[in-house]
Amino acid sequence: MLLAFVLLALAAGHPDVVLVAQALAGKAAAGRLLTARLLPVIHARCRVFLARRASGRLGAKDADDLAQEVWLALLANDGHALRAYDPERGMSLEGYVGLLSRRQLWRNVDALQAQKRGPGAELHDAEAAGRVAAVGDPEAHVLGQELAAALHGHLEAELPTRGRLVLAALYEDGHDAEQVAGLLGVSRQVIYNWQQRIRALARRFLAEHA
Repeated sequence: MLLAFVLLALAAGHPDVVLVAQALAGKAAAGRLLTARLLPVIHARCRVFLARRASGRLGAKDADDLAQEVWLALLANDGHALRAYDPERGMSLEGYVGLLSRRQLWRNVDALQAQKRGPGAELHDAEAAGRVAAVGDPEAHVLGQELAAALHGHLEAELPTRGRLVLAALYEDGHDAEQVAGLLGVSRQVIYNWQQRIRALARRFLAEHA
């Protein structure tokens, strides 16, 4: 009864919100459409992650294995993560799922590395060397690709999961602070605080290595 009421309330809402609700309610056509739209996004994120960041950190898993894990994580708890999508926050459903996919992949990496290191062990700086990607911060553009990649690896090693999400959303995906705040469900001030932290880490790194 409650689910039927929710679906009825959403009927006049954003079509992607309705699609998610109907798919999670077991509507076959909606489920096929949602899968057709989102699985390619998840697969693409997994392929890029393996090629540019994972560097063996996820064992022998390939993109298909990771995509399946991410998809199951999105459907967990009655699709709680998917139901949290809000188009009013300025992001498409595909963009939202792409960001969720990256977050889940980093969680997988962190969990596997913690298991390998044992309880209480810290992530060594050397492990960050394989995270090769150019950071979109203006201070990095004037540097060579090698230094930019090292900077990005340093930032991802130093930042917790939430900070890495902010880093990726702002400087890789090109979203502004308001969009990222809406997506993560925090205030703009929280995002500004993360920006300041990221910039401080970058400046310190560049001062030592430039």
